Amino acid sequence: MVGRTSFRLLLLLYPPWFRERFGEEIIAEFEASRAKSPTEAGAVAFWIHIVRDFITTVPRAWSHTLLSRPSFHPSPLAGSRHMTDNFFADIRLAFRGLIRRPGAALIAIVALGLGIGLTTGMFSIVNGVILKGLPVEDPQDIMAVSRVNPSQGPNRLAMRTSDFLDLGERQTAFEGLGAYDVASFNLAASGGPPEFISGAYITPNTFRLLRTAPVVGRDLTDADAVPGAPNVALIGHDFWQARFDGATDVIGRTVRVDGQPTEIVGIMPEGFEFPINQRLWRPLPAGPRSIDRGAGPRLSAFGRLDRTSVEGAENDLRRIMAQLSLEYPETNEGITVIVAPYVQEVIGYQMPGVLFTMLAAVSLVLLIACANVANLLLARASLRSKEVALKTALGASRSRVVFQLLVDSSAIALLGAGLGIGVAEIAIRAFNGSLASFPQGVPYWFAIELDTAVLLFVLLLTVGASLLSGVIPAVRASRTDVNEILKDTARGSASLSIGRFSRGLVIVQVALSFALLVSAGLMVKSVTNLANVAYPFEGENVLTASLILPEATYPGSGERLRFFEELQARLSSEPDVISTSITTDLPAVGSGSGRLEVEGETYSGENDYPRVRVGSIDPTYFETVSAELLEGRAFQSSDDAGSSLVAIVNQRFTDQFLKGESPLGRRVRLRRTSRADAPPQDVLDWYTIVGLAPDFYLDVDAFVLPPEAIYIPLSQRNASTVSVMVHTRGDPLGFTSRTRDIVAELDQDLPISQVATLTQAIRSEMLLFNIFGVMFTVFGGAALLLASVGLYGVVSFSVNQRRRDLGLRIALGASSGRIVRLVLGQAGFQLATGIGVGLGLSVLLGQGLAFVLFGVEAADPMVLLTVAAVLSLTAVLACLVPAGRAVGVDPIVALQSE
Repeated sequence: MVGRTSFRLLLLLYPPWFRERFGEEIIAEFEASRAKSPTEAGAVAFWIHIVRDFITTVPRAWSHTLLSRPSFHPSPLAGSRHMTDNFFADIRLAFRGLIRRPGAALIAIVALGLGIGLTTGMFSIVNGVILKGLPVEDPQDIMAVSRVNPSQGPNRLAMRTSDFLDLGERQTAFEGLGAYDVASFNLAASGGPPEFISGAYITPNTFRLLRTAPVVGRDLTDADAVPGAPNVALIGHDFWQARFDGATDVIGRTVRVDGQPTEIVGIMPEGFEFPINQRLWRPLPAGPRSIDRGAGPRLSAFGRLDRTSVEGAENDLRRIMAQLSLEYPETNEGITVIVAPYVQEVIGYQMPGVLFTMLAAVSLVLLIACANVANLLLARASLRSKEVALKTALGASRSRVVFQLLVDSSAIALLGAGLGIGVAEIAIRAFNGSLASFPQGVPYWFAIELDTAVLLFVLLLTVGASLLSGVIPAVRASRTDVNEILKDTARGSASLSIGRFSRGLVIVQVALSFALLVSAGLMVKSVTNLANVAYPFEGENVLTASLILPEATYPGSGERLRFFEELQARLSSEPDVISTSITTDLPAVGSGSGRLEVEGETYSGENDYPRVRVGSIDPTYFETVSAELLEGRAFQSSDDAGSSLVAIVNQRFTDQFLKGESPLGRRVRLRRTSRADAPPQDVLDWYTIVGLAPDFYLDVDAFVLPPEAIYIPLSQRNASTVSVMVHTRGDPLGFTSRTRDIVAELDQDLPISQVATLTQAIRSEMLLFNIFGVMFTVFGGAALLLASVGLYGVVSFSVNQRRRDLGLRIALGASSGRIVRLVLGQAGFQLATGIGVGLGLSVLLGQGLAFVLFGVEAADPMVLLTVAAVLSLTAVLACLVPAGRAVGVDPIVALQSE
């Protein structure tokens, strides 16, 4: 019964008409043959025989489906030996043909290798970043839950504690909702210096929802989150190994986290760093149910689906949010939720679009490669047309001819796939190496490798490439008129004209290449714009380091300001130091944002208040980076919490909001929070503008935040996370050790982190742009190379086929220039048509890349013109050799050979 069932499953590989006509006959023959192999060894040999026969007969059956159905014995049992012999004969013939013309074959294999390799590498990135999901059980069920106000655009809003509690109590679509608040901790333990560690506050059910338990110790419990409970924490496996040498007695050990004694109660599995790349977890304090709306920490929420779809879960939560908007209109009006796969939300809702756009772009390289191979096979079919006609005349069926030609394309695809795997491995290693340069690290689930899913993708690409490049040439070759070809002795062995279809393939190649080159040009121009930003400040000799003051040790702004002042005084007293500064935001590296109100302006609604960048700086900020104010004064030590509020704005601020007029004396005020969902009444007092600064580009992510910026005194803002800048006379990195020692003298539990020069920190911010720029440059270069080869091949083949015609023209007095124009004219038409088609495709790709473009439009005219010129020049160069051969045709030899 098992054998019969297995055999029926194998029959499903055949087309439906085949099963209806021959299915029962084959099954009867199968049962009779199986009865002859009663032993176990005989059964194994029998099934090996069966599978081998199916491999040879299934393609033939499908070729009959696509073409015609001449009679043949369908049984994989009776005709197996003959068909197997034919199959291997076709393979031998295919590889012999490749060896006879190694140049053309090598070009085709390299073309497919590039296409398959680059596409596989890009798919590996998409698979490792997005498709795999979290490395937990059933990752497809883990969803992020984000608040959003549709009237304010697609930007996600933080989950308010009150909304999270309401959603958790009323929802029915999830097994449960969890939440976390990403944080950075200062960890100090005996036997080592204090260390800065990324971590998170999490709800006690977080690891249970992820179905991931500690490998040592215990999980968090609800009792751990009760206010006043003893401080506990879990640590990551890698951190346990690095800091505690894998000591088994670490459970129960007390360390100081942000200055508070904390017991380590568990160790998470190796490689687990939820939610992004965290290595320490503390319980998120349970808020009272009577918490004020909008109060408490702002969270990120997630859940595990409970036998429902994403759409169903989203509808359930939106129903609850609609109820909350009626119950609490002052805080929840217009607010709804979005439920989306966790990974896609965490990396940013724009990034998946960019990555899939890049996958679509690199797939164009593969299509160009397939078009190249198709043209090669058309040319080979033309050269073998008399051979094909002779086989047909001797009784070979059309499907037999098609199958043999498909084996040719399969051989090329198979060799190209082998080369492509090597190309993909190189690309993956290069990409992983670039990710290692990110100072903050990358999400822990990024696993970019040639795993099973990727190898299956390679197999799919290989089959697809084989069919795309081989089916049409094979079908066209099988349609030749046998009588005409065998009668025609004038054309020798090359009787099949590749004609308009082949020229059409070149047009497709040019169009795809144009689109890819435009995308590459946009990315290169973006990277160039970033690299050439003229920052009006010093960066090479400025050391930067991050510092976090824990609330437990420094509960108020007064204690923090005193620490900052003492630290600055100690650093400034060093002989190698020119100036020091403490700020919340480094120039050109990062900034917060907030909504702004300019005195004298009116705003119809909350969403009309403009968003600006906001940075807190001390009086020596501009001095430390050797920058000069354009107007007014810098902050002074007297600009403290007890004095009038003052601010400094940049040039773009005055251009946008003050019509270029002097900002001095004008007043503005900010929303109290940088969040987009701040209540209208949550504002600070008026700030008086006292200075005008040059544009520092507070954040290179100019596609996310506006360039308008405002600075406020650090002494008038309660900041706990800051960056220290030290302008030194010598190598700034050589001052790192002394900086660390001075901080430890003030507080032995405080580490410094993210140490770099200001220039290095800025370059780190540009790293993603540079990676995308390099990738698209590779894509565009490969496309240009393949399109040039394709154009050269078609023009060259056309010249060879038209030798008699060209010889006749020359004999009748045609000049060399006329012959060259004749050859180039055909290529020129293909080029112009391809560029026209590619123009529309390039606009679509450019829109998909808008998220990562800096200072360049998606349809930049200069990029379009440059790419058109480069492609045209390359096409002319590709056609010069065939044109030269055309001019050199000896009319007597050409006419005699015909």
